[in-house]
Amino acid sequence: MNELHLIDFNLTISNNTNLGTISSKRTDSLGVVGGITGYLKYGKILGCTNGVSTDSSKGSILNASTGKTTEDHGTGGIVGLSVDAGGNVIENCTNYADIDLKNTSMVGGIAGKAFKTTFNGCKNYGVIKGYKY
Repeated sequence: MNELHLIDFNLTISNNTNLGTISSKRTDSLGVVGGITGYLKYGKILGCTNGVSTDSSKGSILNASTGKTTEDHGTGGIVGLSVDAGGNVIENCTNYADIDLKNTSMVGGIAGKAFKTTFNGCKNYGVIKGYKY
């Protein structure tokens, strides 16, 4: 699978599906993790899916922040961190993957952390767990 870490400056990703398991140990400011992309800035994610609808192969995001960090960076089924001046769009996306994280409270089925982002028609079916200690 190709790795897509960053959508920046008016780029769009559409109709993409991730069927894998994502595991990250990164704990610095770039430690954002998402099923489709880790970081979204001035972009759109349209009609994308993380995981599949059958329990036997739905994928997962595990241990995305295993070290002690000073801030939460964001982990989501579709995008880890979405930041913009008001133009990001996440639309008709679905997350089926389970997310089980340690040492973070910024976790979500669609987005872990989002600012000025429009969400339309998105659904989460995964089990989402975040533990902050």
